Amino acid sequence: MRNSLTIPSQYLETIDIFTTDGTLRLVSKDDFFSQCPTGRPEVFIKTGKSWMIKPYPAPGTTVFLHYYAETLPLLTDEDENVWSQSGFSAVVYAAAALAANYFQMEDQYVLSFQSKSDSLVEAILSQDLSEKWSGKTNMGRVSGRGDY
Repeated sequence: MRNSLTIPSQYLETIDIFTTDGTLRLVSKDDFFSQCPTGRPEVFIKTGKSWMIKPYPAPGTTVFLHYYAETLPLLTDEDENVWSQSGFSAVVYAAAALAANYFQMEDQYVLSFQSKSDSLVEAILSQDLSEKWSGKTNMGRVSGRGDY
C-alpha cells in the first residue's frame, strides 16, 4: 500500500514521522478518514503492524520514521550492539589509565586515557538523560475509552 509504513521489529515507541515538508500528526481514526487523500502528508494512525499516512505521499516522497528501538539481544560471546561497543571502549581507556599509572608513565598519558574514558562514560549517561528529557510525543486521544 502506498500510504503505509511497516512497523520495525525492534520498535518501542514513535518519536516522529515526518517528510521534508513537515512533521505528521497522530490523529484519531475519524480525523484520519475525513482527511483529503491528496496534498502534502499531514497525519497518521497506527493500524496493526503498520502506520497509515494521509494525504498519500506523492511518488518519490521520502517518509522518515524516528523511533525508540530495542537493541538486539546478545546471545553469544561474539555478539555486539551499540552498548557493548561503547562500554568496551570506556573500559579499555580506563584500563589504559590504570596501567599507565601503575607503570609510572608520564602524567600526560594517564590524564589522556582517563579523560577519554570519562568522556565515553559521560556520552553513554547523557544519551540516557537526553532520551528522558527529549520532549513529549504527540499522541491522539483514545477514542471510545472514556476520559482519564
